[in-house]
Amino acid sequence: MDIKINRWIAMAVLVGLPILTPAVANAQEHDSNYEMRRVAGHLLYAQSRPVEARVLLEKLGDDAIAHGNTAGAAQAYYDAAWIANEEAQRLESEFDLRMVGVGVQKRPDHAVDEALRLAQKATETARSVSYKPAALSVDGSLSDHQLRLRVGRLLYALGKYDLALVVLEELGDDALASGDKASAGQAYYDAAWIATEEAQRRESGYDIKQVGIAQPNTNGFSTAALRLLEKAKSVMG
Repeated sequence: MDIKINRWIAMAVLVGLPILTPAVANAQEHDSNYEMRRVAGHLLYAQSRPVEARVLLEKLGDDAIAHGNTAGAAQAYYDAAWIANEEAQRLESEFDLRMVGVGVQKRPDHAVDEALRLAQKATETARSVSYKPAALSVDGSLSDHQLRLRVGRLLYALGKYDLALVVLEELGDDALASGDKASAGQAYYDAAWIATEEAQRRESGYDIKQVGIAQPNTNGFSTAALRLLEKAKSVMG
């Protein structure tokens, strides 16, 4: 374990980057509010990740219920139901009966059932409150880059490490494409820090006796950490 961790640290030193990123390290203390989590769900949907968006929004609804925010729960469930319905309609429009059983296409039945389940959950929750649908409330002082950066850090704080990496790396790529190297470097480094943290966490819990049973793999995150550190270095100079 120490050998692998030291290799990551050595890479960080080699490319001239700091070992810690306070903004990400303190992610648990920031951006955990209800509305930002809604924004995260909508952003994931906009980035063609409907399943992850739906799961995130339903969990937001469940958490809102647990904290007594019934109206907020209904809104989150309706958001999730809308996304599930959109995905079900997409799958139905693409469905070709001739391809069933060929290994290319599945029936959209599960997607339809999921949309109906969430719609029922939203309706039942909304019955107990004076519910009115609400638009997203986004801080107008935040740029698109800042908003997406906060979403990436929020996903990390929620334990959604894979999604955090996807959002932050795509943010870095978009910033680089627009010529903003500083913002690209920050996004890449945030993503690299998260990948390193998760790889280290998994490595610390490694148990040779569990190999082949339920042992989490560290290779993906360690490889991503090194790749993202190199991308950060390439734009930060």
